[in-house]
Amino acid sequence: MRSGSVPRRTRRSLARDPRRRGFSRCIGGHLEDINEGATYSETSSQAREEGLDPDTAAELQGKADTLFKGETLRAILLNAYGWWTVATIALWAGLAMVAAGLLLGIFSILGFRHARKVVMTTADLSADGSKKSLVTTSV
Repeated sequence: MRSGSVPRRTRRSLARDPRRRGFSRCIGGHLEDINEGATYSETSSQAREEGLDPDTAAELQGKADTLFKGETLRAILLNAYGWWTVATIALWAGLAMVAAGLLLGIFSILGFRHARKVVMTTADLSADGSKKSLVTTSV
């Protein structure tokens, strides 16, 4: 099937849709029906056995081609779904980091504002360098 034969809306929605995993499962179910659950590798090996009737070999090779294309499509869909999931998690993690950064920025601004209001007036130090008393005043 050419990409031009698939409606544009379908191609666009499939490209962004998290239902790729569902489509992949559907394809996997249909692939199991092609050669009684045999995989591409098994079917291709059967088609290349020596001494087969040419019609049987051609039929098995056709099934092997179908299985190869189906398994490839299924792998592509699962890969796209997996990376969509990673990107979604990264997006939300990024938004959480931006929110945390803004919150910490607000806290630092409030901390500097508070530091400007509180002034240390006297600190008597003893001979050994320890503080005896610390008097602070708020403006």
